[in-house]
Amino acid sequence: MDAKQLEKMTILELREEALKFPDIQGVSGMKKEALLKILREKYGIKDEGPKGDIGYKRRLKAKIKQLKGERAQALQAKDAAKAVLLRRRIKQLKRTTRKIAEKAKIAAARGAQKG
Repeated sequence: MDAKQLEKMTILELREEALKFPDIQGVSGMKKEALLKILREKYGIKDEGPKGDIGYKRRLKAKIKQLKGERAQALQAKDAAKAVLLRRRIKQLKRTTRKIAEKAKIAAARGAQKG
C-alpha cells in the first residue's frame, strides 16, 4: 500500500482498511484526513504534504505563467481550439493552487490553536 493508493480510496474503503488494525478506536466517526493520517502511520508511509513537497505550488504557478504565454500565442495565431484547451488547463491549475493554499491556511489555524 502506498500514499497514492490511500488518497484514492473512499471513506468507506479507508474505514474497512483501518478496521484491520484492532488498536485503532473510533474508526466510524473519523473523517478522511484523520483516517489517512493513522493509516499512513500504520503502513509507515511518510506524509509529504500536498503533492509531495513545499515547492509544488511555486512550480504550478510557473506552469500557469507558461501556459498563459502559450495561450496568447494561440490567440494570435487564431487557433481557437488550442486556446480553449490551454484556458481549461490554466483554470484547473489555478483551482489546485487554491486548494493547496486553503489546506495550508487550515493547517496554520490548527497549529495556532494547539500552540
